[in-house]
Amino acid sequence: SSYVPSHRPSSVASSLLRSYGSTASIADSSRSSSSRDGFEPAAQRPAVRKGGGGGERVGGMVLYDSLTSTRVPILPTGDAAAGTDNFASSSSGDADSGSGEDATRGLAWYTCGPTVYDSAHLGHARTYVCLDAARRVIEHRWRQGSSSTSSGAGGSPSPPSPSPPPPLFVMNVTDVDDKILNRASEYGVDPLELARKYEAEFWEDMDSLNVLRPNVVTRVTEHVDDAVVPYVERIVENGMAYVMPDDDDDGGGGGGGGAEDGASGGEAQETKGSVYFDVRAFEAAYGGGINKYGKMAPPPASTGADNGGDFFSWNDDDDDDGDGGDDGGDAQKRRRKRDPRDFVLWKSRPAPGSDSGAEEEEEELSWNSPWGRGRPGWHIECSAMIDRTMERFPNHKMTVHAGGIDLKFPHHSNEIAQAEAYRSIPCDESGGIGGEGGGGEGGERRKEEWIPHWVHTGHLHIRGLKMSKSLKNFITIREMLRENSSSSSSSSSSSSPAEDDGEDGNGTAAGTTTSLSSPSDDFRLWCLGLSGSYRGPATYSPDRISEARSMREGIVRFLLDGEERVRRWSSRDAAAADDDDAAGADGGTTRGHPPARWSDDEYDLHALSSECASACERAADDDLDGSSYARALVRLSDGGRAYLLRSSSSSRSSSYEGGDGD
Repeated sequence: SSYVPSHRPSSVASSLLRSYGSTASIADSSRSSSSRDGFEPAAQRPAVRKGGGGGERVGGMVLYDSLTSTRVPILPTGDAAAGTDNFASSSSGDADSGSGEDATRGLAWYTCGPTVYDSAHLGHARTYVCLDAARRVIEHRWRQGSSSTSSGAGGSPSPPSPSPPPPLFVMNVTDVDDKILNRASEYGVDPLELARKYEAEFWEDMDSLNVLRPNVVTRVTEHVDDAVVPYVERIVENGMAYVMPDDDDDGGGGGGGGAEDGASGGEAQETKGSVYFDVRAFEAAYGGGINKYGKMAPPPASTGADNGGDFFSWNDDDDDDGDGGDDGGDAQKRRRKRDPRDFVLWKSRPAPGSDSGAEEEEEELSWNSPWGRGRPGWHIECSAMIDRTMERFPNHKMTVHAGGIDLKFPHHSNEIAQAEAYRSIPCDESGGIGGEGGGGEGGERRKEEWIPHWVHTGHLHIRGLKMSKSLKNFITIREMLRENSSSSSSSSSSSSPAEDDGEDGNGTAAGTTTSLSSPSDDFRLWCLGLSGSYRGPATYSPDRISEARSMREGIVRFLLDGEERVRRWSSRDAAAADDDDAAGADGGTTRGHPPARWSDDEYDLHALSSECASACERAADDDLDGSSYARALVRLSDGGRAYLLRSSSSSRSSSYEGGDGD
């Protein structure tokens, strides 16, 4: 969109370029899918699941929901006065869904951010570029919907109706973690100093890729006391977490319970140790149904210990893609869990300078809690920070949670389970999370789901393997931009427009630019149209980036050539207007030129522009169909350049009514 002309000349072609400009403003953002690469052809895509209102949507954007395996509308689009709401909604009958108040609440979107212990690589880059595309399209659609609320059908005035506030985008930064502590120890630096260094680098990388920054950033270390600890306390109080005592490492009894059981409920508040989520207690409290563990887990993981034990034993050892080292590498604690699916909410850690007698080394980053010194487990941070953040934004509803596909399980599945345990309300009580509880049999609990829509981006591969820090086969964002900058600069400089008194044979204006180099835009365009669906795997290679570069330069050349042509036409019209002003002073009657009469070429270009703009809108709305979007852009730029070529090489004149030809 930065290439779209900023001025608005009054020539014939200006309206055509402005029509393109409205399309290009989304083109900078919609980086998404490619049916050409064989990932989910349109005929095989899941059907769209309508929201609660079931009515016609304003905007029409849908995104795939990993939780329900359907494509779901994103924005709230119901009539607030009628009490309908077409938010992406779960099948649980959320208490908020369908209320008139809820229809005017804005969309809130949470993205799992980086664990800042090293430089970000291209796998991270593709995820955040694709999610940035979704954000830009959502904001574009929100602006359209907001402007439509001030007028009725056909643009007739109508009483203003309530409209939701702008979408809210939240991202977390994990700045306390085993990886951060280990790397800080390796380098001999303060863990927070290391985290802040790599966080600053991450934001610089996102800026380089033209990824919009979130509206709200949440850091774990800033939310431990007022968000994480109270969140864990409530889960313990609800009977869905237990404490594994520190003094029970030898396998004997201790604390509030035996080695197998640990301490639960109020007893756990008096016990010192690590706090674990109790999957069996969670499922027993609800009796299955919509509140069950492992909603996005592979089949073996969603079952009990008999079938899932081996899976979780393997998963705990995978430091890169598993549970983030939730047990701190403590094999004894893994064996003592009540169920292999249980995961840590609070990690007990010896305080600096303490004489605990434990083999674990002292840690600088630890906090006081009812269970002694410690720090949050990996999964709990997002659930707790989301809850805390949304308390400050009552006019928004947390509707979408996004991240890479490697977070789908266990991280996001565990987030869902602990959030539902936190929101658990006995049916015979009133108040609390989610509003008033209804009557019911004693011991029953209200069944309520958490965030309804989950978006995941696919893995990035290189040379047949997933790009991963643990495999040491990753390319950092800065390395990619540096390498592609040198190659794209040489390519662009060799094909710069020729400098002469007029235009070259291709209709290129002289002196328009000296270089078309933009490695970040090449990467974004690759994410858009050449890397496959945003939720499918992609294979990175320099050849594919070169292909994206050629495509982008063709589009940019059309914009630059068209801008220069518009400038020339505007200058000509201004000069003619000055002549007419002079003639008018001597008794003439004409001031400036009337609009030029369109030929077939102008009508054809206008039709092409409108058709491609509509195609881009449909593609952006259709689960970010990036390949269709890119094809429409290329088709428009090719048609536009052909128009410029014909108009520059042809000797025909554009006649003016009542004026001479040009």
